[in-house]
Amino acid sequence: MVSEKSLAPGTVIKGVKHSYRVVGVLRSDGQGFTYKTVVSVCRSGSVVEVPVVVREQMMVRCSSRGADGMTVITPDDIAPTVNSCLEAFIRACRERINLSRGCPWIINVIETFHANNTYYYVVEYLDGDTLEEYVRDMGGRLTFEQTRKVLSPIFDAVIALHNHRAVHADIHPRHVRFVKREREKIPVLFSLYATMHFSDRGVMRWALPPMTCEEGFAPPEQYNAIDHFCPQIDIYALASMVVFCLSGNILPDSRKLTEEMVRETLPPTIPET
Repeated sequence: MVSEKSLAPGTVIKGVKHSYRVVGVLRSDGQGFTYKTVVSVCRSGSVVEVPVVVREQMMVRCSSRGADGMTVITPDDIAPTVNSCLEAFIRACRERINLSRGCPWIINVIETFHANNTYYYVVEYLDGDTLEEYVRDMGGRLTFEQTRKVLSPIFDAVIALHNHRAVHADIHPRHVRFVKREREKIPVLFSLYATMHFSDRGVMRWALPPMTCEEGFAPPEQYNAIDHFCPQIDIYALASMVVFCLSGNILPDSRKLTEEMVRETLPPTIPET
C-alpha cells in the first residue's frame, strides 16, 4: 500500500527555517506525498501552531523507508532512475520559489531543503473557500463584472508563469482559493506540483511526472505528450474557468466540445464579446 510508506503522524521533518510536525497525508501518488503539517511560531508573545503543506519526493514503487521510518532507501539497481526524478523535482521546486516571490496571486513557497535522503518543498496552507465554493455561495454563478474581478488576478498569475516559461497545467476552480491578505480576501492560484518548465527556446528542461487532465478544463493537446512550451494549455483552462464562473457549469471533455455547446452553456445576458 502506498500509504504504508508515508511519514507517520507526529513525525518531525527538520527543514532550514522550521521543523514541521506531520499531521496527516493530503495527497499521495507515484512520486511522493503531500502532508499537512504544523510549525510552532511566536506571535504576540505566545507560541502558536500554524498549519503548512509539505511535499516529499519519494517514488513509492522504487523506494522504501529506513529503520528510522523517515530515511528514503533505494536499491542500487534503480537508483539512477530515482535520482533523475529527484533532480527534476529539486529544479522544479527552486523554479517555484522564483514564481512565488514574483506574484502575490501565486501560493507562497516557504522553503525547500534536503532531508531524509530526499527533498522537500513547503508552501503556505490555504484554508479559504475555493473558487468552486465561492461561486456556489454566490448563488451558483457570477455576473460578468464579478467574474472579471475574481479572475483578473489569476490571469496575472498565469502571465507570471508564462513569462518564466512555465505552464501550470492543472488550473480549475478547486485550485484557486481565497485568502485574507491584510484587510481583503484575494484569490490565489495553488497546486504548483503539476507545473511544466521550459527553456528560452521552448524545449522542456527536464522530465516530469505524467500530467492529470481535469475534465472540462484540460484542452485536447493535454491528452497527448508535450515536449515544447505550450501556454495554450493554461489559456484553455482559464477560458473554461470564465465559463464556469458565468454559468456555474463545467464544460464537457474538450475532445468532444463544440462551439454550440459553449454557447448553450453561457447565459444569454452576458456581452456578446
